[in-house]
Amino acid sequence: MAKPAARGTVVGLVVLLAACSSSSPSTPAATVAASTTTTRPVQHGPFAVGRRTVSFVDTTRRTPANGATPSASTRTLSTIIEYPTAGAPDAAHEGADAPPLAGQYPMVVYIHGLGAHADDPYLHPLAAAGFVTVAATEPLTSADTPGGPNQADVANIPGDVRFVVSQMLRLPTTAADLQPIIDKNEIGVFGASLGASIAYQLGYAQGSRDSRIKAVVQQSCGCPSLTYPANGAPLMLMHGTADPVAPYQTTADLFAAARSPKYFVTLVGAQHIQYAEPWLSISVRAATDFFAGYLQHDDAALTRLRSDAVVAGKSRLQNG
Repeated sequence: MAKPAARGTVVGLVVLLAACSSSSPSTPAATVAASTTTTRPVQHGPFAVGRRTVSFVDTTRRTPANGATPSASTRTLSTIIEYPTAGAPDAAHEGADAPPLAGQYPMVVYIHGLGAHADDPYLHPLAAAGFVTVAATEPLTSADTPGGPNQADVANIPGDVRFVVSQMLRLPTTAADLQPIIDKNEIGVFGASLGASIAYQLGYAQGSRDSRIKAVVQQSCGCPSLTYPANGAPLMLMHGTADPVAPYQTTADLFAAARSPKYFVTLVGAQHIQYAEPWLSISVRAATDFFAGYLQHDDAALTRLRSDAVVAGKSRLQNG
């Protein structure tokens, strides 16, 4: 049993390292603009959550062949959208196609890892806390990819995320009622595992940065020696100390190298994503507080982070 586990660790780490230097050559780079403050009052949850799935089709880029699955002249991104709606909060339920709750809410885009799903446990609690949460299924790296996930498509993912953000800012008629609730000036990304390397590229990498991204969470990242510029987006790093795929020390080194504002949530005993409890709940609270602080401009959320991310024997928080 030990040998297969070790092999899986090596393979997973190779995939993460391969993603660390990937970029999307077909998408023009953008520099990060300085974050602007807002006087918009924070709309505190918890809210009931609505849910829709919309297919965005990028007609300017191709999907490569994958095994017996032929190539396509477009890239189709089936995208989950969760958002505040009227009604009693229910952590176990989303209202299908429910009308949005009036107001404006920041947007957080979740980026899944290799062989993972877009439908993730972070979407609902973030939406319930007053965010529009978005997660696209990547054409060739999701768990449900026909023929199996293909790491060679990693180079196309930054372009996919940029495209989804752009589509969310000009929604089709079928979802046009969601447009008024999206605060286009407050957008964050949350990348898990391989998705963490994509979040890095969008938030910080020279030649790949996107000026619309104002806050970044990198979860269980395996990329060493990344460079974080002084004018990059606020950063939260998360990692489990028992991660068998991406070494914990890699993220500890990234935190040391990153520029402020930065936060590092250490999950003591947690493995690679998805985190089991109690670490999942800790990471949900930490990410929610972080995005509330930097996208909703809620100083009280950053104060709560100091206690929400610290559980004796299970988690600790560093910030700088």
